[in-house]
Amino acid sequence: MAQFLGFLFFLIMATVGFWGVMFFASVLTPWIFGWLNMKAKERKGKLVLEARKLLPEQEGVTLLYQKN
Repeated sequence: MAQFLGFLFFLIMATVGFWGVMFFASVLTPWIFGWLNMKAKERKGKLVLEARKLLPEQEGVTLLYQKN
C-alpha cells in the first residue's frame, strides 16, 4: 500500500511539474520576444513613450490624503 501511495504521489508531482514547466514556457517565451522587440525599437530610436500623469493629477481621482 505504501509503495502504491508513493507511486501515486510521484505520478501527481510529475504531472504538476510537467504542466508547471509548460505554463512557465508559455508565459516566458512571449515575454522574452516582446522584450527583445522593445529593445530593438529602442536602439533604432523608433520607440515613443508618453509620460503618464501622476495619480492625483488624473481626471476622476479624488485625493483623500496628502503628505506635506
